[in-house]
Amino acid sequence: YIILSMTEGLSDLSALRYAYLNPSDMSPYENGIIALLMRYITLSLSGFGIFSLYKLLKQDFMEVPFWLKIVFDIFISLVLLVWISSEMVVWMDIYHNAQSSKLAMSILWGVFALLLISYGFWRNAKHIRLMAISLFSLTLIKLFFYDIADMSTIAKTLIFIILGILLLITSFLYNKFNGITAKDHENE
Repeated sequence: YIILSMTEGLSDLSALRYAYLNPSDMSPYENGIIALLMRYITLSLSGFGIFSLYKLLKQDFMEVPFWLKIVFDIFISLVLLVWISSEMVVWMDIYHNAQSSKLAMSILWGVFALLLISYGFWRNAKHIRLMAISLFSLTLIKLFFYDIADMSTIAKTLIFIILGILLLITSFLYNKFNGITAKDHENE
C-alpha cells in the first residue's frame, strides 16, 4: 500500500490538487476542499501503515535480520523525503510560488539531510548518516547541473549560503560525534 500510494497515489493527488486550484476546468474530480483534504487522508493512512510495520518489526517475537532493519530505515527515509518534497510542491503551487520551488527544494533536501545526520548520530546508525551524505551530494549535483541555469544571482547566492551553512553544521556534527560513536563501538 505504501509503495502504491507513493507512485500512483501521488500522481492522483496531483490531479486532485490541480482540480482544486483550477475549479473552472472540466475535471473528473470534485473541485471543492475535499480534493485537497483527500491528500492528507491518504498521507495519514500511509503513515499509519508505516508506523504499524515499524511496531511489528520491533516486537520481541520477531527475529529481524540486521540487513532488513537497514533496508527499512532507508525505505522510511526515502518515503519521508518524497512526502515532504511533494508537500512542499503542493504548498508552493497553492501560494503561486512555483518559480522558487527549485530553490526551496534544494534547501528542503539540505535540511532533511542535516536532520538525518543528527538522527543517525542519535541512534548510532552509520547507514543513515551515509544516506544523508548521499542526499547532500545529490542536492549539490542537482544544484550545480539543474537549478543554477534558471536562477537569478540573488537566488544563487542565497542557496549557496544556506547550503554552505548546512554543510558546516554537518561537518561540525561529524567532527564532534564521530569520535564518540567510534569509542562506543570499541567498548562493546
